[in-house]
Amino acid sequence: MNFRIFVIFSMMLSITFISSLSTATFFELQEIQTQGIIDSEFFVIDGKSYIAIANHKESDSVAINSTIFFWDGTIFKKLQDIPTFGAYDIQTFKINNDFYLAIANNYNDNKTYSINSKIYKWNGTNFIEFQSIPTVGAASFAFFEIEDEKFIAIANRYSGNSNNIDSIIYKWNGNSFVTFQSIPTKGATDIEHVKINNDVFLAIANEYDDSSRNIYSKIYKWNGHIFTEHQSIKTYSARDWESFVINDEIFLAVANFGEDSSFTTDSKIYKWNGNIFEEYQSIQTSGANDWDSFYIEGRIYIAVANYMEKSTDYNYNIDSKIYQWDGESFIEYQAIETNGGFDFKFFSISNDSYVLVGNYRSASDSFLYKWNKECNYNDKDGDGVIDILDFDSNTPLDSAVYADGRRAENLYNEIDTLNNAMSQMYTKEQVQNKIQAILDCCDTDKNGKISLEEIINGLEILSGMKY
Repeated sequence: MNFRIFVIFSMMLSITFISSLSTATFFELQEIQTQGIIDSEFFVIDGKSYIAIANHKESDSVAINSTIFFWDGTIFKKLQDIPTFGAYDIQTFKINNDFYLAIANNYNDNKTYSINSKIYKWNGTNFIEFQSIPTVGAASFAFFEIEDEKFIAIANRYSGNSNNIDSIIYKWNGNSFVTFQSIPTKGATDIEHVKINNDVFLAIANEYDDSSRNIYSKIYKWNGHIFTEHQSIKTYSARDWESFVINDEIFLAVANFGEDSSFTTDSKIYKWNGNIFEEYQSIQTSGANDWDSFYIEGRIYIAVANYMEKSTDYNYNIDSKIYQWDGESFIEYQAIETNGGFDFKFFSISNDSYVLVGNYRSASDSFLYKWNKECNYNDKDGDGVIDILDFDSNTPLDSAVYADGRRAENLYNEIDTLNNAMSQMYTKEQVQNKIQAILDCCDTDKNGKISLEEIINGLEILSGMKY
């Protein structure tokens, strides 16, 4: 084919197919039955992999089972059902050689919020009840250790009358957990344990103070005896804190569910400056419920579960997002369709990476996605040119680029020049014939559409790389 046509065709591909080339490297592997999923937890016992699902509600009842699944080498299969009441969080932890699972029960079918949450102990084949802990609209468990002492912090969200209630820290006495400290909270939805050097912090997400969602969440610091308030951060119906490390720097991400007037708002990422957390980046979210951070192949990602947006009506069928660190900030990497997204959980089994995406409002199920590590369609710099075809994999964000990934400083002037040249070289009918030739070359399955693989195949043929 005439080289000039190949250049024009290549430019057309880089413009027309830019969204397709922005790569999606998690693919759907398994549909998992859930019922109003709120949280999930991956864990390993004796080399075997499991995932626990906190099911919150089915139809009008919150008296439903939460479920433990085991990995059979290919997919997850049900192992055990555990009766729960509006389960809101599920956590696993280990003390000495014993494995435990804690479930936060939020309320029962009588709308009673002062109920027991439960801790279960692994008996070798399944979990059996170990301890009941009185809670008030419990929303989150956080297990942590300070030196040789072990603690569990429970976020109490709502009493039935007020969100302004205490959350409680419990301490392990060698046999069970006993009350250690009360902390005043306002609709607490999450507690995140953060260790920085020798200092221990608890970040508490406050959602609602009985009058406003635009309130302060708190960070507490261990003073050697108890936790004391260290920092207040303005949040907007905060639902989750997630801590992570990049190059020895400590970050905290907060999921802001929404302001008093809108669910579409900015969730924030904060960076530790040696004394406090300072705002580092804003990411627009829609009813954000959960952050999860993870590393794959040396790169760090964060994922947010978006629950809903509202214009005239509520819309729950929206994308949740995965973002990739580009060296300075997080940029959007992949969108995943969700129906009331509530939970992201990343984990690895053997050498494979997975993410469970929890759909709260789905009629039945949530979905397990697997990382396609053999995929060659990655786009490191997000310029719309996949890495295997990109001659410059570090072009600045939002740059105009040629089809080979090189930055085009005067792209639009060059397009005008090419258009003028084409108008002198070819008639309209000739151009249409050339376009049809391109379609005939690339649309190998004759479905009237050109897929990403067909684009790459066509480029290789046109450039002489394949015959």
